[in-house]
Amino acid sequence: QVLQAGQGLRTGGLMVGDARAHPAAAADFAWADNRLVFADQPLGMVLADLDRYWPGMIWVRDARLAALPVSGSYRLNDPPAVVAALAVATGAQLSSYGGHLLILSR
Repeated sequence: QVLQAGQGLRTGGLMVGDARAHPAAAADFAWADNRLVFADQPLGMVLADLDRYWPGMIWVRDARLAALPVSGSYRLNDPPAVVAALAVATGAQLSSYGGHLLILSR
């Protein structure tokens, strides 16, 4: 399959002949622009993704809070600022301990 600029490749399984070109979504290449892009994803999943880009630890104390859907596009150069913005968006309280532990709670 030959791809044009702005296209991605999605396969339907192990069969190579089942590959189809499609328009690439903005989130598909967000990492190349040092961004984290998500739409209607549970807060806990988003924070787990964000945690990979930060040497500290991010913890959500409430399962209902972790399940809240969030959307956004954030630069990855300041993960604590992203967590703070998501805390405001979800009405969560953010506590920081020693600059390496962030805890979100209700």
